[in-house]
Amino acid sequence: RFQSSPYFLLENFFSISVINLYENPSASEIPTAEISYNIDTKTNKDVIAELVDENRPITITNNGGSPTYTFNENGTFTFEFVDKAGNEGTALAMVTWITKVPQYDISYSTKELTNKDVTVVLTLESGYILVNNDGNNTYTFTDNGTFEFEYIDANSNLGKIPVTVDWIDKTPPTAELKYDIQEDKVIVTIINPSEEITFADGNGVYEFTKNGTYELIIYDKIGNRGVLLVKIDSFKAPSEVIPDPEPTPDPEPNPNPEEPTKPTNPIVTTTKPVTNNDKTTKPVVNNSTKPVSTTKPNSNEIVTTKKPTTEDKDDLNYKKYSSNGVELEIPNKIVDDNTSLVTGSFEVTNELKDKLGNASEYFDLYIADENSKKVLLPIDYAFKISIKLNSNKEFVNVYEVIDDELEAVEYEKANGKILIKSNRLGKYVVSYNKNENTVTKDDKTESNQKTFVILGIAALTIILFGVIVYFIKFKKYKC
Repeated sequence: RFQSSPYFLLENFFSISVINLYENPSASEIPTAEISYNIDTKTNKDVIAELVDENRPITITNNGGSPTYTFNENGTFTFEFVDKAGNEGTALAMVTWITKVPQYDISYSTKELTNKDVTVVLTLESGYILVNNDGNNTYTFTDNGTFEFEYIDANSNLGKIPVTVDWIDKTPPTAELKYDIQEDKVIVTIINPSEEITFADGNGVYEFTKNGTYELIIYDKIGNRGVLLVKIDSFKAPSEVIPDPEPTPDPEPNPNPEEPTKPTNPIVTTTKPVTNNDKTTKPVVNNSTKPVSTTKPNSNEIVTTKKPTTEDKDDLNYKKYSSNGVELEIPNKIVDDNTSLVTGSFEVTNELKDKLGNASEYFDLYIADENSKKVLLPIDYAFKISIKLNSNKEFVNVYEVIDDELEAVEYEKANGKILIKSNRLGKYVVSYNKNENTVTKDDKTESNQKTFVILGIAALTIILFGVIVYFIKFKKYKC
């Protein structure tokens, strides 16, 4: 009864039918399969193609019977297979998105912590073409960041090579100023630096005896330059001092008592101090988190500085200095009588030398006190600097050197001198080229040396010739 159930018969009918259809395909049926890829987007890795979703059991007749094929470059591969009835089928695998990373090398101008720009150079193997950065294989980082070199291969596949620089530090150091105002001087101390610093002058404690605005230069460990502005205005000028009033004289006795004379009240004249409502008696402390700093020009450029906007009054009295072809005029009110001008020399880097003339002259200018100690000068007034021109050389330009960078200085030429107005002393370069038409002392010495050598060789030749002739004649005579 169970086997005669319509449900049983229906179930076995479909089961038998499915089995018969599956195991007895017609000769016209072809086995098929699909292709699956482990990576189907652009990659520089190998891509594996796998045979999947067969419509019936198959046997792979190539590729060693393996259902997978590995592409290590773009291309095609055909899987071949048969079903149990011997019907043959194929499936095509195609990969076009492999972009192999080429062999390359990246060099850096420096890999140490620096406050300079960092230049990278990419060396790329042949067969690849750079398509960005104007096709240039060098890139200069002016700050930390990442840059990608883009290239294409022979099949126009695009690839990228990222380069990262994170060791540039161009942030200037900062600090605070502590003022100690005394009767005859103000002592300023640099405190609370943002990092470890060194000082361009002194040891961080400075004594001022004259009013004015002063620059204190500090550096961090890699040479970033910070400028702290010191404002001193606590010293009164002579006209600001109130003199003691004259005492009132006692009235003289009247010799004639009948005609008394009224005592006269003397007029007491006091000098009213000059009041400057724009200034306070307390020096201004520079509490800004970022001090004024000097902008550095690009390493491949020389920038021109503007004329200093300092006080330059005709009625000022100037103290004159002279040393080694340099003349200097500084307002009397900001220097003492017992000071002197020091004109030293200095060296520059080879990079800077390449930008200067081949016969340049270097001047390190500063004012020294009677103990040969460098004197800090305020920046409120313009100084007059005069440097004698060297007529034996070809003049090019004048520069100031600040932190191993060149800044062109505005100047005038008059009476064989270079005239400069500046509110600071420092390191100046007068750029010259050697004048080919002028014979210098060194050239004469070298020429004389060459002449002596030639004459010496000639004399030795004559002597040797004479000795040879003598021996020839002597030999003939003896024979």
